[in-house]
Amino acid sequence: MSARMSRHDSRDAAPGIAMRRPPHAPGKRHRVNVRVPSMAHRTIEIVFPRAKVAIFLDGCY
Repeated sequence: MSARMSRHDSRDAAPGIAMRRPPHAPGKRHRVNVRVPSMAHRTIEIVFPRAKVAIFLDGCY
């Protein structure tokens, strides 16, 4: 299972792109795939730094 999952691209998957488009259109800027400071292997998919909002997506299943 680990070998199979390591071949999948963790960035720019369809669920992530679908979630990023609506807020980007009216000008809400965000960052993508930001590392969690206290967790080495975890990333936040979408971050709105000014609003201090983080969105985690687990869309591979």
